Amino acid sequence: MEQYTVYVRTDEAGRIVAVNSSAFVADPAGWTAVGAGTGERYFHAQGHYLEKPLYDADGCANYKLENGAPALRTQQEKAAELAARGPGAPTQLDRVEAQAVYTAMMTDTLLES
Repeated sequence: MEQYTVYVRTDEAGRIVAVNSSAFVADPAGWTAVGAGTGERYFHAQGHYLEKPLYDADGCANYKLENGAPALRTQQEKAAELAARGPGAPTQLDRVEAQAVYTAMMTDTLLES
């Protein structure tokens, strides 16, 4: 079996905003290697490497990079993030969803309900 490296990308605050494997990351510049192994967990790292999703229901990152490894963020860290955003500010999840809708509209693949 082939061995894959798991990479994460962080924002300016050290929160993990993306995870992927060497199977899909052609140029690891800007990514940090956090693990390696064989099998589905490492190959499809986006959905299998971390225990929780990247973001919680409030759009706060669930993980941070700490000492070179993913670590769960505390509720206090998330509360401070929410407070800093202010009321009505779009979350990272809002931004991702808006980009997905925009891309679907531009490629004429938007599904109407």
